[in-house]
Amino acid sequence: MTDYRHMHPLEHETESAYAARLERDGFEEVFIRKALVTHFFMDAARFGRFFEDFEIARLRHVKLVFQIHPERTAAEAARQIADTLGLSEARAHYWVERYFEISGGARGFQTHSDDEKTGRDGVAVAAQAF
Repeated sequence: MTDYRHMHPLEHETESAYAARLERDGFEEVFIRKALVTHFFMDAARFGRFFEDFEIARLRHVKLVFQIHPERTAAEAARQIADTLGLSEARAHYWVERYFEISGGARGFQTHSDDEKTGRDGVAVAAQAF
């Protein structure tokens, strides 16, 4: 298992660049949060907005929630995600819906046809990334 404490930022790497590198390397949001706190002493109050720009890392976290407890309903998962990530329940529901939209799942939220999915900006790319 990879230890974020040993994944140091590169020289002159900003918080955003470091988070983007970890996201590209396949890590999910909570892992990246821990790394940011460890190496940049980043204030947790900034995380909610900061990670809106890291869709893949956030979606990997949503995926992880369902992998750990596959029997969870979408509403239960959204509550867990809201609590863990410090998001509003409405925002957490958005991310669960987004996860199902991209993954093609249908666990309590409306999904879109394949034509709609590939026509939406970023959906096809995001699906391949996580």
